[in-house]
Amino acid sequence: MGYYTDYRLEIEGKNSDIEKFEKFLEENSEKPITEEGYKYEHILRILDSSDNMKWYQFVTDMTKVSKDWPTIKFIAECKGEDMDCPYRIYFWGGKSLEQNSRIIWDDIDLNHIMPLSEKLDKVLEE
Repeated sequence: MGYYTDYRLEIEGKNSDIEKFEKFLEENSEKPITEEGYKYEHILRILDSSDNMKWYQFVTDMTKVSKDWPTIKFIAECKGEDMDCPYRIYFWGGKSLEQNSRIIWDDIDLNHIMPLSEKLDKVLEE
């Protein structure tokens, strides 16, 4: 048993740094990111696409990657299996910051779609 999360990773930085990083991922795909972490191939799986997996060391692994590649900003969009609000985690220079999303419902005027009848208006006035 475990908790599945949809991960999607975007990276920002100079094109030359991004190309070096992608080449590094391909050449080291079978190596673990950290001693207890996943392999680099898992980053390839979520880079610019989404994958659903259990990755308990995600923040630890990605923090290490961002420390090793300080000129690249990593932006992970995550959505848990219970479909709570999605959240983002930013990784840059060995640091991470999580940002939760918010759902905002606009106020509406129901009178536009359900106008009160004149009779009901009179009853409510009494």
